[in-house]
Amino acid sequence: MSKKLWTYLRSRVQIVTTKGETLTGVVTDFVDEMDNEGQDDISLFIEGDNPFDTPEIVLYEDDIVSIQKLNDDVIKLGEDVWDNWMKFDRPTKKKY
Repeated sequence: MSKKLWTYLRSRVQIVTTKGETLTGVVTDFVDEMDNEGQDDISLFIEGDNPFDTPEIVLYEDDIVSIQKLNDDVIKLGEDVWDNWMKFDRPTKKKY
């Protein structure tokens, strides 16, 4: 069952994983199943207390029990704001 993960790109979301964890963050990337061993995946910056130390994780479609868009604030940001936010030095992505 497709969760249509591309519809959450640049959105603030809350995700419940198959491990029972609830994650809140911003979806920064989407990889289509055709390019990725048969599964869609998304990259997610996890929200925390320090915006300059935000871990980025990759979640495959099968890792996600539910996903909910929280608001459209990130989508409505101007491109210059989004680009500046993305320039922060962040840790390398890790697979979930």
